[in-house]
This record gives sequence, structure tokens and C-alpha cells, in this order.
Amino acid sequence: MTHQTLGGALRAKKAENGYTYRQLDPILGATANAINRWHEDQSRPSAVHAAALMDYLGVDIDELGALILRGEMLRAGLLLP
Repeated sequence: MTHQTLGGALRAKKAENGYTYRQLDPILGATANAINRWHEDQSRPSAVHAAALMDYLGVDIDELGALILRGEMLRAGLLLP
């Protein structure tokens, strides 16, 4: 899981389950557009979506925070991919 981001975790889980963004809408409680932005590490989810994301990905709050932070750091050029 080296340098894995929220987007990477979502891509892996989505592929594992064979879901579309629209199928994830009710699971994550967010729009397909929002989920796509998280998937591409273009934005981060609000705290409102944290519990659903933790449940879906099977991670705890610390792991979710690390996934989000890695994405932010990669985008800012502070980590190498």
C-alpha cells in the first residue's frame, strides 16, 4: 500500500466489486460526480462521508486520513508517485 491514495483505494475496491459510480451513489451517500473526483484524487470527501467510506473500504479513521493525506501530498508535489 505504498503511497496509496483514497483514489487508488477506491479504484481497487471498485474494480474488485465491479461497481459503477452510479452504483456507489447510495453506498457512499455522494453523487457520482463527487465520487469520480475522489477516485481521481482531485478533491477530498467531507467528514459527512467518512463513515460510509471507512465501511466501504474496510479501513479505520487513521487509515482513511492517511489515504486522503497521501493524495494531497502527491498533488502538491511533496511525495513522489
